[in-house]
Amino acid sequence: MFDNLRLKIAQSMLPRNSGSPYQLTLTSPTSTQSTAPRLGTSELLDAYTTMPWLRALVNKVGKSVGSAHWVLFNVSESGNNLKSIRPYKLQRAPIELRQKIIDKYSKKDRIREIENNPLLDLLVKGNSQFLGQTVFQLVQTHLDLVGEAFLIKERNILGTPVNLWPIPPDWINALPTADNFAYQLTIGAVRFDVPMTEIIPFIDPDPANPYGRGTGIAKSLGDELETDEFASKHLKNFFFNRARPDIIIAGDNLGMSDTKRLEERWLEKHRGFWNAFKPHFLSRKVDITQLGQSFENMQMVDIRKHERDTVIQVYGFPPEKFGIVNESKRSTIAAADLFWSKDVLTPRLEHIRMILQEKLVPDFDPRIVLDYELPEVQDSEHKLAVMKVAPWAWSRNEWRATIGTDPDKKRGDVYVQQLNLNEVPTETPVDEVPSAPIEDIPAIEDNTLDQSLISEAVNNNLGKMCDAVKKKLLLKQCDD
Repeated sequence: MFDNLRLKIAQSMLPRNSGSPYQLTLTSPTSTQSTAPRLGTSELLDAYTTMPWLRALVNKVGKSVGSAHWVLFNVSESGNNLKSIRPYKLQRAPIELRQKIIDKYSKKDRIREIENNPLLDLLVKGNSQFLGQTVFQLVQTHLDLVGEAFLIKERNILGTPVNLWPIPPDWINALPTADNFAYQLTIGAVRFDVPMTEIIPFIDPDPANPYGRGTGIAKSLGDELETDEFASKHLKNFFFNRARPDIIIAGDNLGMSDTKRLEERWLEKHRGFWNAFKPHFLSRKVDITQLGQSFENMQMVDIRKHERDTVIQVYGFPPEKFGIVNESKRSTIAAADLFWSKDVLTPRLEHIRMILQEKLVPDFDPRIVLDYELPEVQDSEHKLAVMKVAPWAWSRNEWRATIGTDPDKKRGDVYVQQLNLNEVPTETPVDEVPSAPIEDIPAIEDNTLDQSLISEAVNNNLGKMCDAVKKKLLLKQCDD
């Protein structure tokens, strides 16, 4: 079977005849239905290469999911005990709870990251044709297009998976049933029955038939996608040959020879820009009808924008990630990355992770915990708002890091205190900084500093009193 699969991949690299570049092949050309047929599985997969907005959306999320970094963990019974256990709760927990459990085990020294494992090599290597990043990009692309994806395990002589082969959903002819515990797979002209244990299915179930084939978001957008595609083809054909003549000339009693002679004379006299605006005289009555077409009246641009926005909204993607910032504010642009990571990538990766945990990890070691890491996305607006509330709680270098400036090695590890702006070493907790209550400082009657009071404060290691005295003096000056 894998030899046929490799042969199919090799054949797909050969050039193929794509037909006329002006033929619209989204629906069956032999269909006799009065209503345009909906896109099927094969048509949706082909639409990925022909519909620009579908390609932009699905490709971007597919690459982002494929770029996730896979990590493996091993949990022991106790910190000093090397005996591993299978942490069922951790393996099945959602991302928020899973992170809390990992932090809890880390404090007790019960969890460690596995940096060298055949499973990790498989997730990174993928197969001999694609790296793991491309394999999981294809998995997510198939899920977003048609709602199902399949990976075939290729095992070595020891029975350990060594390759993961992504299979297009339209190659799967039938799912397992109660009578046949195998997938029916067709590769080229050869049909195979693949046992359930050798295929990892990723299914987005159809509520109308949850035990059948999956359904993807793109299928629900079939009409919107085709409307945009037909509009694009119409514009293309308009500029290619305008899809019609500019004028129609008709006359009474014009025979074929007269019509041909009139056409040749007309083109000879008026073809080319140098013959523009020249009059043409005829010896008989001729009707001339000018055909016009206005895309403004057809609202072609508005239609295409509407279909584009509908597709993006149904997928649930922030438009700012695709350069659509017409109605965006600075805050929404800044929050787009956070929304993309939390509400777009995380649910998709959780779906893939959970299936791999149940269908792939046990082939190596059922005690392993599979997890992933995404680039950390910080809410800079929220962080800045918090830091403004208590600016003295962060050191100068932490403030510099917030704006992306290199740390100050000489004077950076200090806290700037409120009111008097004293520099306190970071080793000294803020709560332990000595201070002198203003109520205990005697009032100063004149506008000169009491040097003896300041000297006494310094000698008693009460530096805070100096600032309090200065503040008292400034307040008195303001009153005066």
